[in-house]
Amino acid sequence: MGDRRLTTIARFLLRVWNTGWFALAWLWFYNGLVFGAFRSLGAAVSLLLFFVLYNGCCHMYKAFSFVSSETTEVVVSHAISLFVADAALLAQVILVADDFRVYMFSHHFVNLLPGLALYVLQIAGTSVLVVIYKRYYITHVPPNRTLLLYGSERTVEESLRFERRLLRKYSHLFRFTATLADSDDGFRDELDRCETVVMYDVPTVKRSEIIGECLKRNLPFYYTAGIPAILNMGCEAKHLLDTPLMKYEYAYHNSSRRRLKAILDRLMAAVLLVLFSPVLLITALWIKVKYRGPVLEKEERYTENGRIFRMLRFRSRLREDDREPWTAKRLHLDELPQLINILLGDMSFVGPRPERIDYVDARCRELPEFRYRMSVKGGLTGYAQVFGTADTTPLDRLKLDLLYIENQSLVMDIRLIMLTIRALFR
Repeated sequence: MGDRRLTTIARFLLRVWNTGWFALAWLWFYNGLVFGAFRSLGAAVSLLLFFVLYNGCCHMYKAFSFVSSETTEVVVSHAISLFVADAALLAQVILVADDFRVYMFSHHFVNLLPGLALYVLQIAGTSVLVVIYKRYYITHVPPNRTLLLYGSERTVEESLRFERRLLRKYSHLFRFTATLADSDDGFRDELDRCETVVMYDVPTVKRSEIIGECLKRNLPFYYTAGIPAILNMGCEAKHLLDTPLMKYEYAYHNSSRRRLKAILDRLMAAVLLVLFSPVLLITALWIKVKYRGPVLEKEERYTENGRIFRMLRFRSRLREDDREPWTAKRLHLDELPQLINILLGDMSFVGPRPERIDYVDARCRELPEFRYRMSVKGGLTGYAQVFGTADTTPLDRLKLDLLYIENQSLVMDIRLIMLTIRALFR
């Protein structure tokens, strides 16, 4: 069975399992509370709404990317997607039920236990199906015979290290049968024997030649993008001539988008400061009473246009001899005071992470393009935080941040904020 057909079946089974259990719980317990009349139509609309929300969140979180994601990532993505869809419909029950006023004034509330049981069943079934799929895929679908071509600026050792990084997570996708320099004329013979091509830092001219050979053979190919290729994403075609003329648009200078983002950032920061005020107060009091000294650390960081500001965080080292991070740091609670930075306009919720002054200056001397990160405000979370790891190199982290800068939008910001929730479980 082909891998695409197998994936299609897995997606179908997950949709049937999760939508089926929701339909059962909704029709049995909740539909009558919401719709006094037109119950059949109401049930159909509610099921459609659940299906749209569930699949929309799954698309946002790549929850159906079984092959290219780890099992835990897929399960967590489904867990968040199901939580959003289930919670939205249960909120409808609480807010729209015919006898809502009765619940409010008689101190009787909608029974949420069936909804909780529904969620547990959905997650349990999803976990089992994903594990079965992954094991079946690994044992029955062989990895593709893969050719790795590396650029002249890379050594054999670096290319082999790159192979190991890929195989550490995707050994079920790739089986490297040959590793060649892009200058090796024998790569065409290897193309006839492989099923996939990976290009590692191959220069643009040579990459175009290799891509042409891949297209002739209908071979799938991957390549690592350089900074110029990422910056090209900020270009728009202008039809001034009878040939496409590309113009770099400086999308991050869009004044209306910047104003809207600043307003939304400050509104959300104000709301979250109110919601998390008990956590902030308790954490601050605990540090002050137990360890004395200042509660907050104020670190000078770069933000938009190279402006320096003081980034706030709870003390990460409570004693001089501390070696392990304290619980609040492990839970990222030490970052909560940065909501104040967002409220003051120094930071945004989404953007490149603000770095220390000395670190940025050193990186800019080694890699001048590093200053491009300061084209926008620094963020509480960002593209590099979601898709990078602790081992991500400064160059690759820069590429991730530039991907955000060149493609930023309100939709992307919402997606990255929600993906940050998933990243916390890694």
